Amino acid sequence: KQWYQRRVRVQAFVRNNSQNQNILYQSMDRFLVPGVNEAVTATSIFRDNVQLCLYVTDTIIQHFVRCIESDGLHVEYLVFLQTVVKSEGQFLRKCQDIVMQELLQAGDEVMLLYNDRQSFNQLVQLMTEYREHPTPHSPLHYHIQLVHLLSACTEGKNVYTEIKCHSLLPLDEIVHIATHQDCIPEIKKKDSLHHIPQPLLRRY
Repeated sequence: KQWYQRRVRVQAFVRNNSQNQNILYQSMDRFLVPGVNEAVTATSIFRDNVQLCLYVTDTIIQHFVRCIESDGLHVEYLVFLQTVVKSEGQFLRKCQDIVMQELLQAGDEVMLLYNDRQSFNQLVQLMTEYREHPTPHSPLHYHIQLVHLLSACTEGKNVYTEIKCHSLLPLDEIVHIATHQDCIPEIKKKDSLHHIPQPLLRRY
């Protein structure tokens, strides 16, 4: 309990305070251990701090991708990665490239995309269950946040990541999912399906 309270105090210490974020960044190694609370703390250190995000290292990004492999499908790890690829409305190409590269090197247990016809029925079932009983701790919620992350990695006219993302999420598969009668609004959000003309999605 005391350990948890210390983490909460640390997160409060850096919230909306770039000077304190910079101070804790000097001790970033202390937070590079597997754990959801550590990921939340790391997110707090980098959130809305463009300069720190530009300094994020390959090692830090690799750590949180590896945490997904070893610690499970916790969205908090994805939220950290989302935080460093976009800060204060700016898309950071260096971070986009590193995150995309690390995700591509990760195993299938990390890249939970349901991006083929075989797994499509499983995705439809998850969406149906989610519609009836929404839960923030489900494979579907992880999938949604992963797609948001991939989408954020491609924005800002990053040709490299766009090509990689299209290979992971072919346009016909995205349209097939987004236009399915059981597709939930969270899947159709503009920030995760920006490759598809929105007038097309609004027809369904």
